[in-house]
Amino acid sequence: KKYKNILFFKIKYQKFKKIIKINNKEFFKTRVNREKKYTIFLDIAAPFHFDQIKNGFKPINYKYYYSKINKLFSQISKISKTRIIIFPHPKYYKHTKYFSKKFKVVKKNQDLYLKKSKLVLLHHTSSIFKAINFKIKILQIQSLKFNNFIWTYNNFFKKKYKLDDIYLEENNANKIKKKVSKLSRFYKEIEFDDKVDNLNLISKHIFPNEK
Repeated sequence: KKYKNILFFKIKYQKFKKIIKINNKEFFKTRVNREKKYTIFLDIAAPFHFDQIKNGFKPINYKYYYSKINKLFSQISKISKTRIIIFPHPKYYKHTKYFSKKFKVVKKNQDLYLKKSKLVLLHHTSSIFKAINFKIKILQIQSLKFNNFIWTYNNFFKKKYKLDDIYLEENNANKIKKKVSKLSRFYKEIEFDDKVDNLNLISKHIFPNEK
């Protein structure tokens, strides 16, 4: 510590090893990283989604699914130092009771969480636009236990949006860490308006030939 005379006053100050100007990119990068404290899961209630059932497909066992996904999310939460936030499917909210109590289910004001999110997890969903809007990294969750209905839709999204994926059954912490840390920033293929619901826009992008 040293003292410096300024306008006849003796001011105590410390020497710092590094000075970062307020408009320096490093400052803002540090600030942004500090604010990214959530990981979002765009839930489709895979074991209960009726579309697969009405088309004659047997869903993945719900006890197996939630057991595996809770363990995977806990690992991702620990590795990324973020809290898991569940965005529930509007038709299947009651099934969020099977998620770990450590995770938070959010129905309203979701944008407030997206703005502070480091990662978005999903299987397949038109709500992918939520991640695109906020330029958030995306990791798709697959499973060999999924039926052909879910598997086909997952693969469609994987190819359409060049998604990185991880298996529901993965329990190796090093492999999970490697997968999460090497995710590339989501490539923004289409322009969105952050102020409106872009469901129709994303649907047209996914299925351009449907009227």
